[in-house]
Amino acid sequence: MNQKFSIVFQPSGRKVQTLAGTPLRDVAAEAGLGLDYPCGGQGSCGKCLVRLVGKASGKQDAGPPTPPNETEGILLSSDELQHGMRLACQTEVQAPMTVEVPEQSLLGHSYQILSGEDDVDDLIAEAPVRKVALSLPKPSLEDDLPDLDRVRRALGPVEVSLATLRKLPARLRAHDFQGTAVLAGDWLVDLE
Repeated sequence: MNQKFSIVFQPSGRKVQTLAGTPLRDVAAEAGLGLDYPCGGQGSCGKCLVRLVGKASGKQDAGPPTPPNETEGILLSSDELQHGMRLACQTEVQAPMTVEVPEQSLLGHSYQILSGEDDVDDLIAEAPVRKVALSLPKPSLEDDLPDLDRVRRALGPVEVSLATLRKLPARLRAHDFQGTAVLAGDWLVDLE
């Protein structure tokens, strides 16, 4: 019979019961915590850093409840390891513990999610606006690039909102592939 342990994640206070030997990353996912694993859980990036507290005795000051593996020994300093720092992708549950999850270990902690056109407009409003004359070659059998790629070939790497992208083909054709590109930073705002 497999032994079950109680794992508490802080500062969220989420608590999960799990079997011995379960990878800590799986336990965190079960608790609803999205940890950052850009290396795919190979233990090479160090983004899923957590701090383990407590031993099987339940004492919170008893030190780390599970020893580091070889990968953690290479990636983490001896001071970090001594203070219970571990990689969630490399650690298996061996005892009840409290896991302190720093904000920087959470997936998307520093990302800004744009939820709609208004968010893009706010970003564009802060950028310096400039206009660039644009004269593009018309599509042909020899040059069949999509319209956005055609614009990027002339302007460089620009970002485009979905609303602007939807208007782009009609505007290019209505003005014979000539006009003025209105740019705010790296964003193509409009085509005049």
